[in-house]
Amino acid sequence: MRVKLPKRLEASVERSCRTIAQRYGCKLLKIERRKGWPDRILMGPGVAGQAKICWVEFKREGETQNRLQRHIMKILENDGHQVLVVYTIDQFTEALRLVGVDI
Repeated sequence: MRVKLPKRLEASVERSCRTIAQRYGCKLLKIERRKGWPDRILMGPGVAGQAKICWVEFKREGETQNRLQRHIMKILENDGHQVLVVYTIDQFTEALRLVGVDI
């Protein structure tokens, strides 16, 4: 008999990613109550005075962004910002790479 494991809650993945970000000298700042905006901004440690950021939207596996979220992500990307949707802790490593962390 196969046991199906429950999908990890979005908040659980987000907490783990915040811990990982701190371990690499990054900050994962929560965006408060901004409808449609990504959940957090990941700020890299900065190299030679050049800090990098990446907007991060956390989603539970199987969920997708709503129309407003997709619209705002497109605006951010068109303005040259990095934006990632993260479902798992492993995917969060890509965000860390985008802000200059060598993993």
